Amino acid sequence: MLRWFVWRVGQALAVAASLVALFYLFWAKPAGCAPDCMGANLAGSTLRGINLGGANLMEAQLTRVIFDGAVLEGADLAGASVAHASLVGTNLSRAVLVGTDLSGADLRGSQLAGANLSGANLSGANFTRVDLRQASSLRGVVLEHAVLVGANLAETDLSGVDLSGANLTSADLSRANLSGAYLSGANLSGANLSGADLSGAWLNLVNLTGADLSETSLAGVSLVGSTMSSASFAFASLNGVKAVGANFDGADLRNANISGILLLSTDLLPTDVGLDPLLSALSEGQLAQVTQNAQLKGVRFDDTVIWSPDSQETLELLLDMRLTPPLRFEETPEYRPRLPYQTPVDWRWLPEWPLVEQPLAAQAKGGW
Repeated sequence: MLRWFVWRVGQALAVAASLVALFYLFWAKPAGCAPDCMGANLAGSTLRGINLGGANLMEAQLTRVIFDGAVLEGADLAGASVAHASLVGTNLSRAVLVGTDLSGADLRGSQLAGANLSGANLSGANFTRVDLRQASSLRGVVLEHAVLVGANLAETDLSGVDLSGANLTSADLSRANLSGAYLSGANLSGANLSGADLSGAWLNLVNLTGADLSETSLAGVSLVGSTMSSASFAFASLNGVKAVGANFDGADLRNANISGILLLSTDLLPTDVGLDPLLSALSEGQLAQVTQNAQLKGVRFDDTVIWSPDSQETLELLLDMRLTPPLRFEETPEYRPRLPYQTPVDWRWLPEWPLVEQPLAAQAKGGW
C-alpha cells in the first residue's frame, strides 16, 4: 500500500514538472523564436517589455498578446493577426504593419513614427492621444469605430478612409486630407478640422458640436442629419453641401461660403440616402425624422456670409429673419451684379441694381 502511494506521488510530481516545463517553453518565453518568428503562434502570450526590435513577425498569430511597454521598433508584422492585443506604450516606430489586423487592439500611448499602416484593419482599436502624424502611410486603413480621442492626425492623408462610427472627440485633424472619406456616424465634437480637405466626404449623422471647421473645404459633402451646434465655419467653403436635417444651432457662419447649400427636405434625392449604408439602414420613421429642414435658428450670420441670391427665400425661412443688402455671393455667369467698378475681393449686390444675366459676348470683352 505504501509502495503504491509513493508511486502515485512520484507520478503526480512528474506531471507537474512537465506542466512547468511547458509553461516556460510556450508561455513564459514564447518569443524564443526571435528574430525569425514568421507564422509563429503566440496567441494569448504575455510579452510585457520584451525587445523584438527588427524581428520578423509576418503572418504571426498574436491575438490577445500583451505587448505593453514592448519594443517592436522596425519589426515586420505584415499580415499578422494582432486583434484585441494590448500594446499600451509600445514602441512601433518604423514597424511594418501592412495589412495587419489590429482590430480591437489597445494602442494608447504607443509610438508609430515612420510606421507603415497601409491597408491595416484598425477597426475598434484604441488610439487615444496617439500621435499618428509621422506614420509613413495610412493609405487604405480601416478605422471603423476606432477610438481616436485627442489623437493627433494633423496633415495626415486619410483620403477615402473608413472612419464610420469612430470617436474623434477633440482630435487634431487640421489640414488633414479627408477627401472622399466615410465618416458617417462619427463623433467629431470639439475636433480641430481647420484647413482640412473634406470635399466629397460622407458626414451623415455626425456630431460636430463645437468643432473648428474654419477654412475647411466641405464642397459636395453630405451632412444629412448631423449636429453642428456652436461649430465655427469661418472662411469655410460649404458650396453644394447636402445639409438636410442638419442642426446649425449657435454655429458661426460668418465669412463662410454657403452657395448652393441644400437645406430643405425636398432637396434630398433617394440616391442620397441609398448610397450611405448608415442612412439606408434607418427605418422609414427614423429617416423622416433626420431628413427634415435644416435648423439655422441662432446661427451667427451677417453680410460677410457668401450665398446665392436664389436661396434668399430658403435662408429667410430657416433663419427666421429678413435678409437685407448688401449681400455677398460667389460670382457665377448666371448671377453678376451691375456695378460701375470691379472690387478686388468680392462683389456686392445693391438693391438699386438688380441682378441680370450678362451676354457671353459682353463677358468676353470684359464689359457690362
